[in-house]
Amino acid sequence: MTDWTKIVSGEALITEAKERATKVKKKSKVSPAEAALLKSEGWKIVKETKKGIATLEQPKRFCDIFENEVWSILYKMGFTHMNAGKDIKIDLNGNTKKIDVLAMDDETCLLVECKSSEILDKTSSFKKELESIHGYYGEVCQAITEQFGPRKFKLIFATKNYVISDDSADMQRINAFGFSYMDQDIIDYYDELTKHLGSAARYQLLGNLFTGETIEGLETRVPAISGYMGGHEYYSFLIDPQKLLKIAYILHRNKANHLLMPTYQRLIKKDRLKNIRDFVSQGGFFPGALVVSIDSKGEGVLFEDAAQTDNDSSKMGILSLPAKYRSVYVIDGQHRLYGYSDSSPIINTVIPVVAFVDLDSKEQVKMFMDINENQKKVSKTLRNTLNIDLLWDSSDPKSRREALTLKIAEALGERHSSPLYGRILTGEDKENNLRCITTDYIKDALKNSSFLNEYNKSGVTKQGTFDKGSNDATFPILLSFLEKCFALISEYCSEDWRLGRDGFLAINNSTYAIIKIIDDIVNIKTAATDFTIGDVEEIFTECEDMLYHLCDAIGSLAPEDKEKIKKAKGGGAKKEAWRVLQVALHAKCPEFTNQELITYIEDNCTDNNPESEQFIQDIENEIKARFRNVLEQDSEWKNTKLPESLAIDIASRIATENTKRSRNGGEPIDEWHIISFDEIATICRHSNNWSSFAKNLLLRPSSDSSTQANAITWLKELSTLKNKLKNNKPIIRSEFENLKKLHQDFCNIENIG
Repeated sequence: MTDWTKIVSGEALITEAKERATKVKKKSKVSPAEAALLKSEGWKIVKETKKGIATLEQPKRFCDIFENEVWSILYKMGFTHMNAGKDIKIDLNGNTKKIDVLAMDDETCLLVECKSSEILDKTSSFKKELESIHGYYGEVCQAITEQFGPRKFKLIFATKNYVISDDSADMQRINAFGFSYMDQDIIDYYDELTKHLGSAARYQLLGNLFTGETIEGLETRVPAISGYMGGHEYYSFLIDPQKLLKIAYILHRNKANHLLMPTYQRLIKKDRLKNIRDFVSQGGFFPGALVVSIDSKGEGVLFEDAAQTDNDSSKMGILSLPAKYRSVYVIDGQHRLYGYSDSSPIINTVIPVVAFVDLDSKEQVKMFMDINENQKKVSKTLRNTLNIDLLWDSSDPKSRREALTLKIAEALGERHSSPLYGRILTGEDKENNLRCITTDYIKDALKNSSFLNEYNKSGVTKQGTFDKGSNDATFPILLSFLEKCFALISEYCSEDWRLGRDGFLAINNSTYAIIKIIDDIVNIKTAATDFTIGDVEEIFTECEDMLYHLCDAIGSLAPEDKEKIKKAKGGGAKKEAWRVLQVALHAKCPEFTNQELITYIEDNCTDNNPESEQFIQDIENEIKARFRNVLEQDSEWKNTKLPESLAIDIASRIATENTKRSRNGGEPIDEWHIISFDEIATICRHSNNWSSFAKNLLLRPSSDSSTQANAITWLKELSTLKNKLKNNKPIIRSEFENLKKLHQDFCNIENIG
């Protein structure tokens, strides 16, 4: 016989909830003998009296903790009757079936089957379990109905660390059997929702589970005015918020609602909701109307005309709202609506509503953005997410490409199969140590790659390597390819990968750089083998060798290169990270090359510093010798040829330096040991020095004319290069070539002083 006393309510339910909230099992007042036995079974003594009477604890099993998590969420949602103990066993004529979690209210009964794994499992199948549940589900519902009366039933198949994709055989079974599926993302969503809404979160859950099903006994007829606004039919009316709550649904932008795309609402804020509840409980009201869309399933809504208004385009009458779960979508005003939830109904309280009928989902998104752009600003991350839906089928090819890049970025962060799952900020996710990559960086990397078509007003200007001509065709193959590439990198560079923001690899700059490197590899391989990308496995296999070399290059990066990637900021940061990885990969795999990379390496990475240092020293010695020979012919040159401030500064520095040298037994120095290129430029500009002698000293045989401005420019360039060498910064090729010419001009001819 079924022990129906295991389904508890009231105080017993509260007690059960407290026990389930802990992650350890506890035994108190245990005798010494029993304590010794329990210790051998993994229990730990946490308290013990002098007589050996002990209190022991043991961590609950992973699967039990998961079941308790699901149970507790439903408890917080206000289900009034739930199972006590690990599960409830239903007797079906001598054949016992267990239900992990059972939750009932006056209208519904939820049965939950929980499956969990301590490690991520992408391969397990639940064919046997699902078919078995389907076989006895009807009998279980009948047994509960006979005991507690009729209700709406729903079986929920809940998993933790198991991946059941939307197109899998298991998902097809779940849908075919009329069950609902909840993975950890969905469970986390409802957990977060209960923290903000309390028991009112149940409206969202029931709306999801029983979409379109009739709510028995709910009266939804309201006086209304009908009309047209912006080309759309609408109704304006007042309604009891308790009634609207039952049929309303909020399309929260969350992984839990991914099958309802496009979704657009922010998650309700707890503090804001509390303030609204306090306000309305004290008699406050909001004159502004909620904006909603009625989902009539294409059948229209029943509106009974009562009278014509003064305006021929509007009528008064009685509107019959659908008395069904999730039949009204709230576009604006979710906080105001939920301000009336989780409390006793307020007598004679109504709220104003403007309701459109069967608004297209994209029109809902646009209306939401229009309303909120003029109120609370929509975050950049959420705007990016919403633009996927708004631009996906745009007539402008650049807008379609924008939507495609954003959708790939979002999918990389939201698909369990992706190594970047939980690493990318999408919708209104909160940033943390691991979730620190923005969709903008991935979007920019894809836009700056050769993966997708390039367009101008005339059409396609360059064919993308993965572009199949439409977003729907391109999206799955490019996404799958990127997932495979990142999977290899995250596996072979796991130590750096797991660090998230504390490291250099799984951050914005590196993510951009890796996508760009993958693009480079694809371009090199397709150019060498001359084939068109079709099969994802084929191109991945072709690129795999270079990806392994990339992993090797990442693992071998010098600490200063890692810091350069991590600390780089500003507009050029992501490109700088790409260049660092390009150069490192080229060093490991010379086959990874193209003309642009060769030019970059020659310009930026060839070690010109030793020769540059010698060139600068030679030039400095020569120029100082020339100026010295001319200036020291005048014993008063410091007073007549130098600005007074410079003469004083040089004298002070000489005195300070020679005092130090005298103390340390060093030889004294003169002015020419400390005069810099910048100070020579100052001497050139002073009085008539340029025309009287400096011009002749700085003549360059390689130049047709030597002006004061030109001379000052290259003297300052020499000063800059000297400082770069002092700080161990590379002298790039263009700088080296200019320096080489200066050296030829001043060190390979006779002194003309």
